[in-house]
Amino acid sequence: MKKFDLRSLDEEQMMRLAETCDEKSFRGKQLFEWIHKKRVSDFSEIRNLPKHFLERLSEKYSISGIHIEKKQVSKKSDTAKYLFSLADGSLVEGVWMKYHHGNSVCISSQVGCRMGCSFCASTLTGLERNLTAGEMLSQIYEIQRETGERVSNVIVMGMGEPLDNYESLLAFIRLLSDEKGIHISQRNITVSTCGLVDQIRRMMEEKLQERDVYYFVLTNNNFAFGQDWMCFFDFEIRQTEDIMDRMRDSMEQRAERERERQEAEEKQYGTG
Repeated sequence: MKKFDLRSLDEEQMMRLAETCDEKSFRGKQLFEWIHKKRVSDFSEIRNLPKHFLERLSEKYSISGIHIEKKQVSKKSDTAKYLFSLADGSLVEGVWMKYHHGNSVCISSQVGCRMGCSFCASTLTGLERNLTAGEMLSQIYEIQRETGERVSNVIVMGMGEPLDNYESLLAFIRLLSDEKGIHISQRNITVSTCGLVDQIRRMMEEKLQERDVYYFVLTNNNFAFGQDWMCFFDFEIRQTEDIMDRMRDSMEQRAERERERQEAEEKQYGTG
């Protein structure tokens, strides 16, 4: 039987879960602290909860964990690339980057990807599955444990298209910024997307910290003159629609300039 990822639950959900197991709701608060603050990876590490409660939880739930299969460190030792294995044997990648202002981590959101971007190796085998919010968090927890240093910035820009795993992404952002957990400010979370406009607009309606979640949008425009890459960094959620409109206008203008260039060449080097 497939077990549900307990690390994907917030404190309120764990309190309700405790009550369904005939426990007081405060047991759910204790459980949340063990999983998201003390960051245990096995029920056997939890000390102050009743044994029968933990046994009952273990029948239907698991605490998502990951294992470091491989680690590559840069010559300056300021960057490390991780290959993680998940509980089902799937592999994802993450990157730790050390800066003077703090440590940043880039994590994966899916096993594989179905977006089909020609420049990205993640899409070669297609999408295998989405990561749970807990599996996304586990990448950060494991890097903090392995390096012994706190992560201050998170970029969801590894394997997968984050907005194609919308519900898990949203739960991940809220858990990551929960003050009772690891508590990384939402202003320090960057989401990368290839441009899923409906999901971007949907994200704008969520009750996240306004002006604090940013997007890096990369679009692949196939015109007659070949592939053209347009990048926009760190723009405010409230400006998303305006920027997407300007992106489309810019692409149309560049396409028009290319048509004019081709027409000029035809006139200059045409027949006769």
